[in-house]
Amino acid sequence: MYDFGISFSPVANDNFLKSMINLGSTPSRDDFYTIFLSQKQNVTGTLTEQYQVARGCGISAVTISVKNGELVMIDSDWIANTISDWVTTSPFTTPTYASAITTVPWSSVLAGAFTVAGNVYDIRNFSCKIDHNPDRVQVVGSATTQWIQQTTREISIDVDVVYKDTTLQANTKSLTAQTASMVLNTVGPTTLTFTDLYLESYDETVSADSTEAKTISYSGYAASVSIA
Repeated sequence: MYDFGISFSPVANDNFLKSMINLGSTPSRDDFYTIFLSQKQNVTGTLTEQYQVARGCGISAVTISVKNGELVMIDSDWIANTISDWVTTSPFTTPTYASAITTVPWSSVLAGAFTVAGNVYDIRNFSCKIDHNPDRVQVVGSATTQWIQQTTREISIDVDVVYKDTTLQANTKSLTAQTASMVLNTVGPTTLTFTDLYLESYDETVSADSTEAKTISYSGYAASVSIA
């Protein structure tokens, strides 16, 4: 088994993105992919196109980040059954390549509301990590891992909220479960929806010298999340 990561700014809520997050029927975390990479590399002073293929790829964990003034980022960790060496000839006989991307990547400018229990909050940063805790199943009589078994998801969230009221602080102190959502892209739109979000801690700075709007940083976890 091989481990690798992919970081990108999404342009659409496609099946690839959904399969990093959702449970249930396809697209879901139980899907497997063949991932093909093409890149021009410097080979003894000459730029040469080289190819690599990762097969039997399953999601391990994904982090979605929305930061003020930046692109929305997806940082994903994968497990592959095999990854080929770099070669100068395409491993596919008659490949059909995707068209060049012309869509604008998602950014914090196009992101929307962060909502908890029906209340909308202005935020400066948002991050959610979904760890699928995959088990690499190796059975007696086999020298390698036979398959990847997804297990219990761990869903954590960090968000910087511009101060509005003390509701979120009260929820944190009482560890009250809430429904919540984060609009990643208003065109569509594309929304992360959380079930039983528990804010378990917050960090509040009080400074007489501060020239910034009061912002409180919250951390917590959720029982479930989906993207649609």
